[in-house]
Amino acid sequence: MRLSAPRWHRGTVRAWFEPASEDPGVLPGGGGMVGGMPEPESTVLQHVDLEGHPATQDLYFRYDWADSRKLALLASADRSLHIDGGMTLSFGTYFNSFYSSYWSECTSVSRVELRLRLAGRGAIKVFWQTNETSVALLGRFGFNSDTATTVRIPLRDIDGVACTTGRVWFNVETFDDCTLYGGEWVTPDPPPRRVRPSVVVCTFNRVEYLGRIMRALADRKDVYEEISRFYIVNQGEPFGLTDLVSDTSEDFVDRIHVIEQENLGGCGGFTRGMYETLRDRSLTHVLLLDDDVRLHPESLFRAIRFMGYAHDDVVLGGHMLDLVKPRELYEAGADFDPENLIPRPHGQGEELYNPDTLEMFLKVRRVDYNGWWFFMVATSVIRDVGLPMPCFIRGDDMEYGARLAREGRKTIPVPGIAVWHEPFYLKLGSWHYYFEVRNRLTMASLHRNGDLKAVISKIRRRFHFDAMLSRYNSCQFAIDALRDYLKGPEGVFDTSNRALLRCLEQQKAIGPRRVEASPTATSRRFGSYRKLASLWLIPILRLARIVLPVSSRPALVVQSGRDQLVAWRPLVFDRYRVVELHDRSVWEFERDPKLERRQFIEFERLVRKVKYKFGEEVVDRSAGIPWLGWWSRQFER
Repeated sequence: MRLSAPRWHRGTVRAWFEPASEDPGVLPGGGGMVGGMPEPESTVLQHVDLEGHPATQDLYFRYDWADSRKLALLASADRSLHIDGGMTLSFGTYFNSFYSSYWSECTSVSRVELRLRLAGRGAIKVFWQTNETSVALLGRFGFNSDTATTVRIPLRDIDGVACTTGRVWFNVETFDDCTLYGGEWVTPDPPPRRVRPSVVVCTFNRVEYLGRIMRALADRKDVYEEISRFYIVNQGEPFGLTDLVSDTSEDFVDRIHVIEQENLGGCGGFTRGMYETLRDRSLTHVLLLDDDVRLHPESLFRAIRFMGYAHDDVVLGGHMLDLVKPRELYEAGADFDPENLIPRPHGQGEELYNPDTLEMFLKVRRVDYNGWWFFMVATSVIRDVGLPMPCFIRGDDMEYGARLAREGRKTIPVPGIAVWHEPFYLKLGSWHYYFEVRNRLTMASLHRNGDLKAVISKIRRRFHFDAMLSRYNSCQFAIDALRDYLKGPEGVFDTSNRALLRCLEQQKAIGPRRVEASPTATSRRFGSYRKLASLWLIPILRLARIVLPVSSRPALVVQSGRDQLVAWRPLVFDRYRVVELHDRSVWEFERDPKLERRQFIEFERLVRKVKYKFGEEVVDRSAGIPWLGWWSRQFER
């Protein structure tokens, strides 16, 4: 990346450094050291985050240890950062950049200031990047103090123009040993509204995961004080608050409300939290959070402050980072394929520790929907567009995103606001697929979006792909989804767990079968020539699979999430075993010609009947707010 000034700066950008003047409280160009002076009234937008775990440290700050042989170490007691002399630390990272474009375009913030509390002798460099080819040095600010002193740096260029595009960050250069005690990006602009949010977590027998979230929050008083209510919607075995947190302040515990209800799926759990939030007129926003995330507490703080300034049409989404590869982005929101409605995630696999990757966040990106691992919306928006479509699980966030967009709301995934979540590639397709197919067809019918023929074509391709892999459970889930969709509203708007229990029983009967080990299995790896040869053979082999009897050849061994698990590899084998990457469990799939023929005939029979079954006329508006009456009857019975 080339370091240069923007076109209107070149030849005029000034850099300055005053290591030790007689009056260290004054610096050229608008920066200043305020020492023990009281801070002017302002609102913190985001903290300089010093929470970095060693595995993810370069998402917070970065330095070249191999070059300097010096260290920057976090103190657990006060979360300060001790920096050896003679180092340069960059905070131009995923979690510590300030993304000016998002605050400028999506909120009413117009003035921002960086405040840092440091001790020692060194300098702060502030950078501003507005496009992929140019980085401007806004200034170099010296500090020299034996005790913690606050340095204030307004985000303005040399002409006094506010930095309203791109992203801004700072580096710390140390001449002697220094300590960074913390810092904030603040604004003197008053927020247009006071945000009193609820945080909603829907859980089902995941007390250990939930406890991890609660302990992370309890450790950040500055974060949980921003949360008015914490609704835990429990749909599994009962538990007590002592199972989640202990030795915690009453102020934190008093904010927690546990709601016990029958298993209505993730949709029913999140909707219950939204429903309870609407009933409490003192609450202004709701933040949905998955129960199995690794929480980044600062993200909650940032989201709440962002929504305090956000324009009325903005809905906030958090990024999903890969829990297995914690420095990689898994999804920053997604768009629908305009024809088949398959979601296309943004940024999947991007290496967030690479500063060049952050250039994808220089401009604001609006998406069709954001997953509910982290999603924040105003109660006024919910009263306008309604509660989620009843669907038990899978697709509630997508349908809601489509509805928000239709009503003129903008879903904005904000960089630097994120959680870690187990990636979806770790698990084999299972009963979730029934709900994916049923709910995708329902969304297409309800909103008349997408091309129904393209949607069906995608489902058909997936059906034959699964059949070639002997995934008869997945084929059956597609058949059942089509059958229930064809029943109309009474078949799809169902939040009971009846369909789930049916899927589990079918999977137990049809397979795959879990095995303890694979002592007789033969591991195979194929070259590209075999793949090319198989492309034209697939139709012939597909027919052969339905006709020929099953042989007794040993099983092929492949791994979930790897390129070996594609149809042309196990297609020529009558049985194969898959080793799941996340828990090393082994599943055996076996060809069943009779079942394959029966499923093929039934699937094609149902496909010929599929059409748009209903439209918006089926939405329950009896309580004024879409779906509120329907959900009220579920929750109040």
